[in-house]
This record gives sequence, C-alpha cells and structure tokens, in this order.
Amino acid sequence: MRHPNSKRVITRDKYDAVLLDLDGVITDISLGSRTLEIDGVTLHFDSRSVILVDCKRAPMRELREGSSATVLYEERTGRNVVIVIEGQSDDR
Repeated sequence: MRHPNSKRVITRDKYDAVLLDLDGVITDISLGSRTLEIDGVTLHFDSRSVILVDCKRAPMRELREGSSATVLYEERTGRNVVIVIEGQSDDR
C-alpha cells in the first residue's frame, strides 16, 4: 500500500496484528459463547478483552443489545477478537 505523504509504510508482515475499530449498535449478545454482534460484525471475547461501560471496567453481562458501543479489535485465527470495547449504560 502506498502513502504519498508518509516516509514509512507499516506492513502487516512486520507486526503481529492490525487493529480495527468499529462504532455502532450492539445487535446481539451471547454470554455463553462470549460473542456479540455490532452492525453485522461478530466479535469474540477472550481473557485479555477489556470491557468498559461508561468508562468503567465491567463484566460482559453489563453490555446491552440496542446500546451504542465503540470497539477496538484484531483479526486472529479467522475471528474478530475484542481488544477493548466501551458500551453505554441504559440510563444515558
């Protein structure tokens, strides 16, 4: 990929992962499989995933369908794995 204003190009082969971000509405949550869906994108949680609700650490069960969320994730072994997600509480 060429970047005309950049003197350095960071390629995927130099680093372990490329981070992606997503803003949207949570449309489905499965606590059992530790997944959720935002705007058609399925996201998986692992033990390193950080969950925030209103900027405070929270368990996954505090995320709600229909709430807005911002997610930073990476593709790992064919799955979209959450690095950090921030959701909004119901009372906003």
